[in-house]
Amino acid sequence: MRRQLLGLAVTCALGLAADYVDAQALRYVDEYGVVHWVKSKDQIPEKYRDKAEKPDLPGAPPPQTHRQQILDICERDTSLRTQIQCEAWMKNEERERLRRIREAELEQQRAQKRYDYEQQRAQRQAELERFRAQQQAEFEQRRAQRQLELEQQRDRQRQYTPQGDIR
Repeated sequence: MRRQLLGLAVTCALGLAADYVDAQALRYVDEYGVVHWVKSKDQIPEKYRDKAEKPDLPGAPPPQTHRQQILDICERDTSLRTQIQCEAWMKNEERERLRRIREAELEQQRAQKRYDYEQQRAQRQAELERFRAQQQAEFEQRRAQRQLELEQQRDRQRQYTPQGDIR
């Protein structure tokens, strides 16, 4: 039982990895009526080799994906063994779908964290610029005040210096 489920899981994984077969492939139909596409006659089981055909239409329809084939089998065959395999396959499909959803949610959370970080960084940068501008304004004000004080001091010195006493 485990070997059969493992075989089905491996078949599913390999089938999902290569959805479509090359257009120059051979085609045969199995006992369940599922169309299979292969690249060489060696890949066709003995009992189906005489029924294999090479479509000569240039625009032949793409072969069914492995997922579609399994779904067709699950709908047609009502035997207990096939139903158990189909249930296992469906559970694997559901797990994979949930994994993709979790990955998407995690990526969305990461993107939100990056956005929040950039917002905080921009806010800190704006605060720093405001602080620098304020410091510069205060410096300029102190400088102008000091300049004014120096001017007043020079004026006072000129007032107390006697005019006739130039040496």
